Amino acid sequence: MFLNLLFCLSLSFAYVPKLSTVMGKMTSHTGGNKAFILKRTVTLKEENTIAHETWHIAHADLMKLDVEGTNPDGSPWKFEILYKNGKRITTSVEGKSQSFALSPEFFEPLLHYRSSRALHGRLLAMQIVPNHSTETNSPGFMNLDRYKGAVTYVLGALDSKNTLQPPRFWIEQDSFLARKLRLGSQVEVEFDSFKDFEEGKIKQSELQTLYWKNSTVIIQNTSTQLVEQKKVEPLMKIQKEATATLPQNVNLKEFYSRFR
Repeated sequence: MFLNLLFCLSLSFAYVPKLSTVMGKMTSHTGGNKAFILKRTVTLKEENTIAHETWHIAHADLMKLDVEGTNPDGSPWKFEILYKNGKRITTSVEGKSQSFALSPEFFEPLLHYRSSRALHGRLLAMQIVPNHSTETNSPGFMNLDRYKGAVTYVLGALDSKNTLQPPRFWIEQDSFLARKLRLGSQVEVEFDSFKDFEEGKIKQSELQTLYWKNSTVIIQNTSTQLVEQKKVEPLMKIQKEATATLPQNVNLKEFYSRFR
């Protein structure tokens, strides 16, 4: 009890930098001018349902996802999504190209922004920070907290006007790595097992855990490559006449509709 009190007191007097400084530090180790090729498994833990993803990521505003899996009856399913210029482009089950706005719960870009200005815009859209938040600090949206034993900067309102908890974003103080996210829908995501590239100058989370509808979704990298941009640029398009085949699992469909 005494140690907890000391910790709380130390946080209250600790220095909190400007939000622009924190975001600048965050985006300095997300990839620079390189691109990522990620292979992942997405596991709905309670249902033991698995999907296999391949991501080609140039940066937060240009990404391609190919995902596939097998239904309980043994039939395969697969589809692709292109994220470009704030749009989500995919094909229908009839093979027609479709374009939608990004889902407000699409959190993957937070790990790939290369500029603090772009990251700030996304945090505004997710209602984590207010419009006046670029340079000033306010106890209303940026404070110190502790997460899994580490001191973090936590962005977001301290309380809400309704019974729901406000959306918030936890960033580790020493490393400036994203550690936890709470969306306005009350879905929470934890980011762990960061992998270093280029002697620690670039870092990416290898494990994401999403808590949703009393369920746990494990998103695990099985392969992570840092490559030149020219290797992924030709892949940033939807295949012509590609036909989407959707999974039979209802929760898996909802996961890809909301979080991808």
